[in-house]
Amino acid sequence: MLIYHQGQLCISTVLTLTNLGGFMPEEKKYGIENVWTVISLILEGGNVAGEVVAMEGEVKWYQRFLFPLGKVGDEIIAMFSVDYKSVLPEFNDIDEEEKAELLRRAQEKFDIPQDKVEQVVESCFVVAFKLGDIVKEIMGIVDTYKKN
Repeated sequence: MLIYHQGQLCISTVLTLTNLGGFMPEEKKYGIENVWTVISLILEGGNVAGEVVAMEGEVKWYQRFLFPLGKVGDEIIAMFSVDYKSVLPEFNDIDEEEKAELLRRAQEKFDIPQDKVEQVVESCFVVAFKLGDIVKEIMGIVDTYKKN
């Protein structure tokens, strides 16, 4: 069931009728917005670093310092809207469709003047998602071990 909670669209836990005639709770889905906000700040930091490195001519130290602050301002402000308690559950709940959406958004957002470096970093996004799957699998093994 979709609900609107504290300005965010959420999917809540609901009871559904099973073919056995009983009620069974659906698995809770968290979405990806909090995870995306955190990733977005990191990517914008990368964009700014790429632009600072690409600055040509005589650039003063304060220009290299103030330019980045202005560029990441929106993402820093957005970090105040993140529900940090939900980041890990969102990460653990990401399915293949949500991974594809995060990857698409990341590749769209990350844009630096150095095209070859950009291609390498965007390839690393795929590796990062695979590492995330490995970490989730390890966490599951540890949880199983703790229960026994």
